[in-house]
Amino acid sequence: MNNSQLAPQRLKIEDAGGVWGYAWCMFRVWRGKYHMDIERRVIVRKDFKGWRDCFDAECRSLKTLWGYDSVEFLSICQA
Repeated sequence: MNNSQLAPQRLKIEDAGGVWGYAWCMFRVWRGKYHMDIERRVIVRKDFKGWRDCFDAECRSLKTLWGYDSVEFLSICQA
């Protein structure tokens, strides 16, 4: 993801206080041979620092807590 390609005024970001916000993101999840795309709210820094780490953590969470076999980050939702 290239930060220069993101237009902050177009991202669906909710305020979470301070430097934190919630970005709505799309993930593709698999169980066996079946997959679906889901939208998830991910906590991120408003200054774009460490966003990849936030997406990776959400992928791990979906695998361990929800039991998906595989999870892939697809995109950040824009307004």
